[in-house]
Amino acid sequence: MESIISSYVGKLFINNENIGFVDQRFCWVFMFDKDGMFIERHLGQGHGPMEIETGVIEGYALLNDGSYFFIGRSTDGHIFDEQFQRKETFIINRNANKNVKGYEQPYFYTICYENLIMKNYGDYLYYNLFLAHPKYNFLSASDYHKKAHIISKLNLQTGVMEQVLGHYPEIYAKDKSLRQLSFVNFDMDSNGNFYVSYEADSLIYTFDKDFSPLTTFGYRGSNMVDRRVIFNTIDEYNENYMQNRRERGMYNGLNYIDETGLLLRTYQKGSGTGGGLQIYKQSVLIGDVDVPDGFKIIGYIAPYYYASCGIDEDNERIVLQRFKLQEL
Repeated sequence: MESIISSYVGKLFINNENIGFVDQRFCWVFMFDKDGMFIERHLGQGHGPMEIETGVIEGYALLNDGSYFFIGRSTDGHIFDEQFQRKETFIINRNANKNVKGYEQPYFYTICYENLIMKNYGDYLYYNLFLAHPKYNFLSASDYHKKAHIISKLNLQTGVMEQVLGHYPEIYAKDKSLRQLSFVNFDMDSNGNFYVSYEADSLIYTFDKDFSPLTTFGYRGSNMVDRRVIFNTIDEYNENYMQNRRERGMYNGLNYIDETGLLLRTYQKGSGTGGGLQIYKQSVLIGDVDVPDGFKIIGYIAPYYYASCGIDEDNERIVLQRFKLQEL
């Protein structure tokens, strides 16, 4: 990618025929052509009509009408049109309701900033979340992985978090060593169907636009390290969490490509032994290939699939990989 002046802390995306980079710290949005040549820069911090009023951009979504949604650290939502003119700013209403208890209370949930995915369908924005409540959390609550929800349904017209959706599969309740692999990856197709993958589960789950179950399929990735450790206290967890995640195999990305009808799932094998890319077509695994560590799919600009192994902050570089898949 062409060099830019940036913090090089951010997220990459594909929009139509262009590659985008959201600079999370400086709140800029850079646009490049499909060959990685710089086109223009948008936004930046400020109070003007083409600036964003937040300190850090934590996440983003491309909306169906061509607009952009950004979220800050204070659950502040910002919507800009295709030309990056501000349309609306609001604070997400987490819909505290005294009549709703425990795991069904949306107010108890926190946006999953560490692995934030945001997708739009119709008037709703969907994003992954978790519970950080003293009573309801994945280390101390024995029923967390049975009852906790995984995805938020936010009404973009009202700013209200209307529902919390989905649950963890049964394997999480049966095996305590999976608790530190609780991130959820998901995508949606143009019909509003959900594709959901869990870090520790070889299966992929699909749901319709109302989040009613459709199908379950999937196969374990090749040569994934199964290094199971159980953390019983917050101190144990905080001390060993990152090392354990580096050592273990896990599924770390899921992308449905509407243009080709392919579902791509990435995974790390563990202990620095590289990663894998699974290719599914109509629920059938048609390919499982080795890829470098950190490899994630960004999107598709015909005839190429675009991916990245992460942004090189030290050397201030954005390096992308692009590849073709023979017609399948």
